[in-house]
Amino acid sequence: MNTMASIKQNIPCISPLSISVALPDFRNLGFMLRMLMIANLMGLAVALLRSDTPAATWQELLGISAVLEPVLLVGLLALYGLSRQLAQLPYHFGVLAVLILELIIASLVWMFTTHLFGAESMSGLVRWFQSGYLYHYAFAMILGVFVLMTYFVWLNK
Repeated sequence: MNTMASIKQNIPCISPLSISVALPDFRNLGFMLRMLMIANLMGLAVALLRSDTPAATWQELLGISAVLEPVLLVGLLALYGLSRQLAQLPYHFGVLAVLILELIIASLVWMFTTHLFGAESMSGLVRWFQSGYLYHYAFAMILGVFVLMTYFVWLNK
């Protein structure tokens, strides 16, 4: 009697081309928690880098939160509402749609806050954008998108 034949398993060969990559489920509370944590930790890191004292860090964090939190919450709500439509798109188009959606939301929140509070109260933010920090911000955002996309691709393996 051949004992090897009874314990031999037929494991299907998985080709690297057969692995499908999909957008995350934007309605998942775990996804929302990760996004809230990552965005707020990035805001805290920026506040720590831009300030000299703990009191200045707190003031800087409040200023960053005033811009970050509305964009973050509206973005999460929009992704929650459009989750089914985004899931039907191919992966690359879905990622592009999410990026465009977030850029539109950030622009609309920016325009709404400048209209609501006036351009004078936003002059500090305008000076910040004109001071060269915009390139650091853009680099940080591109790096963040790369890290998130890498995380979700590795998560699906």
